[in-house]
Amino acid sequence: MPFSFRQDKTGFFVTLVLLVIALGAAVTTIVLITVGAAEGDWKAHLLAWKWVVGSCWIACILTVLVRLIIFRQQMLRDEQRAAEEKLRTKNEV
Repeated sequence: MPFSFRQDKTGFFVTLVLLVIALGAAVTTIVLITVGAAEGDWKAHLLAWKWVVGSCWIACILTVLVRLIIFRQQMLRDEQRAAEEKLRTKNEV
């Protein structure tokens, strides 16, 4: 089944959020290494880099967990609708 933006809007936007987080970590890494190299001691920025990358890692984990919660809620809602429809068709017969 091909990807459908209309069918999985949440997954699409979660993917965008994850890409922005990863891009932010990459840009921050490049900037901190460049600034550190220009100053002559890139290891001076190592603690800041660890904080940024660690924060991005936690943000990615939280984003995926939120997506899983949303996915579970969608599944439960679909199951409930299917059960209601089955009950409705059973009562009509």
